[in-house]
Amino acid sequence: MGNLLLLACTALSLSVAVLRLTRRPLAGGIAGLAFVIGGPVIEAAYTLSKPELLQCFFLTGSAATLVLVPRAGTKRVRAGALMLSSVFILLAALTKETTGLLLGIAAAWVAIAWASDRVCGARGDSRSVPLALDFLAACALGIAAYIGIAVAFSPGILSGAGPRANFTFTWATIGANANIWLDVIVRDWLQLLPLVVAAAYLAVSTRKLAHLPVILGCLVWMGAWFALYLPYRFTPEYYLLPFSLGAAVFTGLLVPPVVDGARTASPAGSLLATACAALAAVLFLLTIPNDLSNAGIQLSVDKANQAMLGYVAETMPPGGLVLVNIRADVEYLWQVGPMLHRVHNRPDLAVEPYPASGVPPAYGGRPTFVVSPIIENVPLPSVRLGIPEEASRGWEANLQQELEERLELQREVRYGLTLLMVDAPRLICFAVPQIGYCQRPHTPLDTRRFAAGWRVYSLSAPAG
Repeated sequence: MGNLLLLACTALSLSVAVLRLTRRPLAGGIAGLAFVIGGPVIEAAYTLSKPELLQCFFLTGSAATLVLVPRAGTKRVRAGALMLSSVFILLAALTKETTGLLLGIAAAWVAIAWASDRVCGARGDSRSVPLALDFLAACALGIAAYIGIAVAFSPGILSGAGPRANFTFTWATIGANANIWLDVIVRDWLQLLPLVVAAAYLAVSTRKLAHLPVILGCLVWMGAWFALYLPYRFTPEYYLLPFSLGAAVFTGLLVPPVVDGARTASPAGSLLATACAALAAVLFLLTIPNDLSNAGIQLSVDKANQAMLGYVAETMPPGGLVLVNIRADVEYLWQVGPMLHRVHNRPDLAVEPYPASGVPPAYGGRPTFVVSPIIENVPLPSVRLGIPEEASRGWEANLQQELEERLELQREVRYGLTLLMVDAPRLICFAVPQIGYCQRPHTPLDTRRFAAGWRVYSLSAPAG
């Protein structure tokens, strides 16, 4: 419920801010809807440990605070709005340190607003420069306060021992991550392409495009968040939730001129705008099955984990040992113990990783369970699962080989769903399946049966 409330408040503040900037209800409504249905929302909202949703709540709160304050307001009111906006920035930075990126984004916005004001003069938006300067000031104050707090209470966060250690600045890493991120972005936001084509044509033919500084600001925002994670060690889709904020606003800004062009432009412009709007709507609808499948994956994994932990907690005799057959340093390996001890009230159980060396564990005479994960038919790209599919099959095969007849299956829990993943950019593969882009398996439609679960074995004493 908490995440649902955060999502609703974030979408509402985003919609209100876009409405205030554009004075177009359609723009505000589309921006909020596009954010809510954006791909990264599924994982960010369905799990409790992801900070990105709270970060985006504070970011939209900061921007909306400044946008909603009338420029004709008193100095005291504007100063109060600036301070409140900076507090939102501070809270966003305390939630996730990547908020520091906003300093560069805000500086770029000031440059865009200033250049637009110089070029357009009286025809431009007189609010752009003051609003951009206020946002830059709010970012500077909030991030300066964050740095002060970090230095005082957690100096490691600003050193290589903190999150910076997760960045790898090599061309190999950047190239590999670029392929992953672009695959996700194109799948989730391909509907922007026809909107950009139509809006660009209409802007050239009519020599005007409303809210150009904000549109360019969205491009800077999206580009900055994309570039930030190119050298990062991990590539889960929910990291792109701040990117989705910019993409949602960008969508909201492009839809009204395209809709207007479909009604009022020249015959050629009207035809192009109508066709592009229809294509964008279809591509937008094609993202919904992906969202539903990703949500189903999240719920299946959670149900499987809960079922395994519940079974072990209910059936394991007092003082037993639980060996987790995960042979890599992933979070699941270290979370089984705390979950059994604290959530399921079994502090008497010992929980250890199954020996990564593959040497069968010594038998100490106490009841022993071995729990081994099941992951099958993971789509690409997918939400973060924590356990690699291919590796899990190898762990299970090795377990069977190493322990042979000492294992007895006590319970197998398995949850899943039939996928409907639509890789819209690869729909072209129906026509030209031979090109290299189409060699990825299970695309453009993935309708396999995804499964997540656990096998729970009892371990007997070695023979002899």
